[in-house]
Amino acid sequence: MNDAAAAAASRNGVTIGEAFVSWRDIDRKAAAQARDLRPFATYVVDPDAGHDSFVALLAVARTPAAALLWGVPAELPLPSEKIAPGLHVAEPNPLLRRLGDRPLYGSLTSGSSGTAKLPIGFADQMTLTGFHYDKMLYEPTLGEPGEGGTLATGLPPAYSATLMMAIIPAWHTARNLLVVRPDRWDLIHAQAAKAKVMAMSVPALLPLACASAPKGSRGAGLTLLTTAGYLTRSRIAAVRERLDEAGLMSSYGASETGVMTLDPAPTGELHVGRPLFGKPVWLSGAGDDSVGKVTTSGPDCREYYLDGAPIRHMDGTVAMTDLGHFDGSGQLYLDGRLDAGEKMRGVTIYPRRIERHLLGMRDLEDAKVQVLPGAGLAPDRLVATIVGNVSEEAVRAYCEPLPDFLRPTHYVIKAAELAYSNRGKL
Repeated sequence: MNDAAAAAASRNGVTIGEAFVSWRDIDRKAAAQARDLRPFATYVVDPDAGHDSFVALLAVARTPAAALLWGVPAELPLPSEKIAPGLHVAEPNPLLRRLGDRPLYGSLTSGSSGTAKLPIGFADQMTLTGFHYDKMLYEPTLGEPGEGGTLATGLPPAYSATLMMAIIPAWHTARNLLVVRPDRWDLIHAQAAKAKVMAMSVPALLPLACASAPKGSRGAGLTLLTTAGYLTRSRIAAVRERLDEAGLMSSYGASETGVMTLDPAPTGELHVGRPLFGKPVWLSGAGDDSVGKVTTSGPDCREYYLDGAPIRHMDGTVAMTDLGHFDGSGQLYLDGRLDAGEKMRGVTIYPRRIERHLLGMRDLEDAKVQVLPGAGLAPDRLVATIVGNVSEEAVRAYCEPLPDFLRPTHYVIKAAELAYSNRGKL
């Protein structure tokens, strides 16, 4: 660690709610805890243990060839026993050793396409990932770690995105990190009144960021970075109405791939941005319609799932379950999922194309389209789940310009407070 990094680690740290601990003190406690850990063992770090989670994380990272699983112990498919605050030791799992003697790490996916999965990667790649994300996502806005900017998140610590996009970059660069509950955006606004803040969120939680802004605050000093969903025109307009001086950015990626694209100034055009600098993104198996599997590679890609299913191919690439296409300016659009049953009555359906059409409707805030099997011999259904102040009749009329086979057959309209999972997914 050079002098600048040592100074940053001494001055900067992790604030959870209103409690601050420096990175230097976290590292000292981790070094002491690591003396009791065993090489090659599998450890579970509980994200809900406050600063003890960070101590445990750094302690396991110091342990040769250890496997680190980031997640609430009760939610992981491995029995484990608590051995320290925020730290459990898990029963041996032979699958975790299939990658040899390198240290490993894993965190649960969001489960948006079904049951949450646990992708596993090489823990010795976390340093590269942390520095890359900081350099490409945060430093242009916050400056270098020693300049006083803060990376904040209103997402729960258990989210894989929180680990990958906030905790790992802040840890490896010794950048200030502020972790708050989704209902405590007032703490983020208070910090932004003193120094630059970039705050991670998901589109569904942006209303909380706006509603908690102090009276008279227009968001100066604050930049919002969203993940896990489109930023629609209505959501952008709502942010601009309340926080017109705040920056707004969106990103796209997954637990298996890491961050793939970034849109530094979303306009509601319903693309997910261009590839993040230094992160190759391309389409494999593209057809005549230029739609193909979104494919990537890099140190932030995972290797396999805990059940043994491979993620990374022999050539080092990872293909998403998302289908997409690029426009002439290099913006990536998402068209559907490989695992969502796009075949309907022999016709290929791209649900996200239908979603983009729906999201152009006034007063419609969010939409998800799925091909769902009918009961018994009943035909498959094309179901649109809608969030917004709209009626089913109005939505049906709005879909009339679509070809017959692209018009949803069923509509479910939900209030925003009932529409999203605890991970912010519709």
